[in-house]
Amino acid sequence: MRLAKRALLPCLLLVLAVSGRAQDYSQSAEQPQPEDSDDRIVLNARGHAEAPATGVVMEFIVRGHADSADEAQRVYEKKMRKLLKGMEETAPVTTLIDVALTADRKAQINGVVFKQTPNGNTSFTLETGATFSGRFLVEVRRILEVPPGVARRRLAQVMDKLAENELTGAEEDVDIMFTRLETDLDALREKCYADAVAKARKRAEILAPLTGRKLGKMSIVREVGSTSNAEKTQYTQVYFNFVYPGALGGWKSALSVKLDVDLVIAFELQ
Repeated sequence: MRLAKRALLPCLLLVLAVSGRAQDYSQSAEQPQPEDSDDRIVLNARGHAEAPATGVVMEFIVRGHADSADEAQRVYEKKMRKLLKGMEETAPVTTLIDVALTADRKAQINGVVFKQTPNGNTSFTLETGATFSGRFLVEVRRILEVPPGVARRRLAQVMDKLAENELTGAEEDVDIMFTRLETDLDALREKCYADAVAKARKRAEILAPLTGRKLGKMSIVREVGSTSNAEKTQYTQVYFNFVYPGALGGWKSALSVKLDVDLVIAFELQ
């Protein structure tokens, strides 16, 4: 009975965590509005802001698989050494942009691995043997030190090196976890707030005279959602769409971060 209680405790904690997340999602999805009142105007407004990216960070999961743990460790360590050596660019278009390569110092070992089958199938296959896995980070920074055209060419060099070293996410032993554009998101969010408030106030100034009353102070502001291209998480096998979004004129790397914030704003009526 004591063992059963210990086994049930993690399950109970997991259920509570999932329930809490579901409740949070439900609340954010519903976007609750302030209570209706004849003494105020309630508006939904979306603020938009953009800022140049200061860097691009890509995180990969690299695996070494074999029948035995010792052999899996050798395969994994060999792969990491190859990446650290092979990703170095001998003739960069500029030295002002920093490209940092970081391999996990601690690897995770698994006795069995569940892998999702390709082609969008939701079923999984079981791999026996042993697997060592760890993160590999590619960080491209100081992009603003050079003109956008030079930054894109340097990014293209990095992407070419990823392909040369079989680090694209399409390989059996590699997964790309995310591509993130770096910038000051707090400052960007403040610009979104200012844009949303300005839009809401302009609409409220038009609506208030229709009620025969004057527009008063802003009384309620609530953020109900936001979207950004700063971070892209993906579990498929193609990463180019995230760093190189498609364009009619060819492939161009995204060098700006876009943020949209939805607010509920209320103005009092005098």
